[in-house]
Amino acid sequence: MSSGAIDLGSTFGGGGGVTSLNALTGALSLIAGSGITITPSGLGITIASTPAGGTVTSVSVASANGFAGTVATPTTTPAITLSTTITGVLKANGTAISAAVAGTDYVIPSGSITGTAANITATSNSTLATLSALSLPGSQVTGNIAGNAANVTATSNATLATLSALTTASSLASIGTITTGVWNGTATNGNAFITSGTTYTTPATITANTNFKFTLIGGGGGGTGNPATANVRGSGGGAGGVAIVFVNGLAPSTTYTIAIGAAGAGVSGAVGTAGGTTSITIGATTYTASSGEFGTLGNSAAGGNGGTTTNATIGIRGGNGSSSGPSTVGTVSGFGGSNPFGPGGTTTATTTATSNGYNGGGYGGGGGGSAGGSTAGAGTGGNGAPGAILVEWYN
Repeated sequence: MSSGAIDLGSTFGGGGGVTSLNALTGALSLIAGSGITITPSGLGITIASTPAGGTVTSVSVASANGFAGTVATPTTTPAITLSTTITGVLKANGTAISAAVAGTDYVIPSGSITGTAANITATSNSTLATLSALSLPGSQVTGNIAGNAANVTATSNATLATLSALTTASSLASIGTITTGVWNGTATNGNAFITSGTTYTTPATITANTNFKFTLIGGGGGGTGNPATANVRGSGGGAGGVAIVFVNGLAPSTTYTIAIGAAGAGVSGAVGTAGGTTSITIGATTYTASSGEFGTLGNSAAGGNGGTTTNATIGIRGGNGSSSGPSTVGTVSGFGGSNPFGPGGTTTATTTATSNGYNGGGYGGGGGGSAGGSTAGAGTGGNGAPGAILVEWYN
C-alpha cells in the first residue's frame, strides 16, 4: 500500500489469485478516496469510511428572545415545535420579540385616543371611519373635513365656529337638533326686547359660559306746556340715559327683577313730568338708566337734564332738552333731548294760536315744549318716550 493505494498484483502475487476485476486485467490498484481507508489484512482488504464531523446524539430548543419550544424523539428523528413566551400583541426589534404596549406601540380599536394629535397624519387614512372619542385642539386641525359626518356628535363643541367646507348635511345623523340660535340644546345666541313687566327669566338653553349684554334705556321727560299767556313758550324734556352692561355666569331659567322706565307726560300750561328709571338687579348689584327730567316754565327757560346711569359697563347720558325761546312773536319752543335709541320731540312755533309740543320718539326721547301765540291759549307739552331693555346673549 502506498499513499492510500494497494497494488493488487504485488500484494497477491502472480499465482492463482485474482486475474481480473470488472473486466480489468493486469496489475490493478485500489485508490482510497476522501474519507475512505483501505487496509489489507492477509488475503483480505478492509475498506472503511472516516466520518467528516461529530455525531448528533440529541436535539433540544433553548428558551430565548421570546421563543420557546419542544422536541419529539430528540435522539432519533427530532420533530421541533416552536412557541412564544409572550402573551398579547407582539413587537420585534430585529433580534427578539416582546410584548407590545397598548397606547404606546398601538391603539386599542375599541378604546379611546388620549393626549394630543401632534403626530397624527391623514394622507392615506381613507378607512378611518369613527373617531367618537377623539378630542383635537383647534391648533392641530387644518384643512377641510371630507366625507360624511355619520359619527360626529356635538354635545360639547362650543368652540366649533366655522364649517365652511361642509356642503351637505344628508349624513349628519347625530349632531343633535339645530334651530336658530341653538345647537344641540345649547343656546349659541339670541335676544329679547322688553318694554313691560317686572321680571326677566334667562333662557333654559344657556350655560354658565353664555355672555349677556343688557342695554337699559330710561324713560324720556315730558315737555313743558306754555301757560295762557301771550307769546310764552315751553322748554323740552330731557332724554333717558342708556346703560350698557356685559355679564356672564348667569344660570339658565333664572328670574331677575327689572323695572321699565315710564314715559314722562307733557302737561298743559305747566312743567311736564319726569320719565321713569329702567333697571335690572343681578345678584347684589342693581344697574340703572335714569329718566330724563322735565323742563322749566317760562320764556328762555332751561330744558330738562338728560338721564344718567349707575354700575354700567358703558354709560351714555341722555341729551338735555333745549330751552324755550324769548317772548317774541314767532319764536320757537324747546325741543326734547335725544339718545341713541330715541329722538326728542321737535320744536314748534306760532304767531297766533297755541301750538302743542311734539312727543319724543323711539325709546327714551324727551318731549318737546309747546308754543303760545298772541291768542294767549294754554298749550300742552309733548310726551316723552318710554324706556326699554334690550337683552342679547351669545356663546
